[in-house]
Amino acid sequence: MCIKPRKVLCLGLGSPAGSRDARAQLALLSRLCSFTDIGLMNVSLYDPIFTGADEDLFRVLGMECINDRKDVKHSLDCPTILYMPHCDLVLYEMVLRANWSRERLCSMVLIANNLHDYLERNAISKLEVKSPCLARLAPIIESHLLPASELYPTAFNNLSGAIREESSTVR
Repeated sequence: MCIKPRKVLCLGLGSPAGSRDARAQLALLSRLCSFTDIGLMNVSLYDPIFTGADEDLFRVLGMECINDRKDVKHSLDCPTILYMPHCDLVLYEMVLRANWSRERLCSMVLIANNLHDYLERNAISKLEVKSPCLARLAPIIESHLLPASELYPTAFNNLSGAIREESSTVR
């Protein structure tokens, strides 16, 4: 199956005004949109640390900056790239839980921490309690680490692209 995303939801980018890594991650996001023919007007971003300067930048770029956490729609309504560089386990679990159906999981592309690492670094019994969706999904996704960046080693370390194989079963 070939997924043709129409939107991007970016969570946890950090502040481009205050972080070189966040600027590099935003540049990758912009290039990713160009590569996938997703207009920047179809990009929504949220991070509680965004500054006024960040919000102004996103508006100039044509992206939608979500200002209030309660307005973040974790539930996806169409094929979407979830761009979540270096988010925490709780946020990954929240997004996965909001989209826990075969149809939604098959229509998302996740650019995020390598989820397989959570399986390796945590006891499965702990993950099944704290992050049951991630514990069930990580073993059945196809994940590809992005190449390391010499210029921005901390911006892209452990970042991977992941999709759920349509043939795999979600419990």
